[in-house]
Amino acid sequence: MVTQVQTFNICSDTSELKNVREHLTQMLVSVPLDNKERYSIVMAVDEAVMNIIEHGHNNCADVPISITFEINDKKIMCSLISKSPLLEYSDSARLDLEKHRQEYKTHGLGKFLMKRFMDEIYTRRIDDTKTELNLVKYI
Repeated sequence: MVTQVQTFNICSDTSELKNVREHLTQMLVSVPLDNKERYSIVMAVDEAVMNIIEHGHNNCADVPISITFEINDKKIMCSLISKSPLLEYSDSARLDLEKHRQEYKTHGLGKFLMKRFMDEIYTRRIDDTKTELNLVKYI
């Protein structure tokens, strides 16, 4: 498989999520995955972008997010560069789903789903104002 790379920018607005999902879905067509795996990857990326918009940028639409999708024969990687603070992802694996359901919570599953659907999630500080969030799925 030839490596596919696509980079684009969006504003921090939830109306951009459809565009992100469509870009990734189009790229995943050539990857030998079943529909459930494709959907899971798209959902994880959607949740990551939503977390940046909602929690990192406080729904401030004029703050950009740079998105790079890279797909090769070994992995699918999404890199999100934003002005978001460095968010922690290690605690999401301990979510008590039954308690979450019993409390009728409608938010708070994003990081849990990302960790469940992707093989690696890691963040790094690029400089004083930018953070990079990477999601990796091995094929």
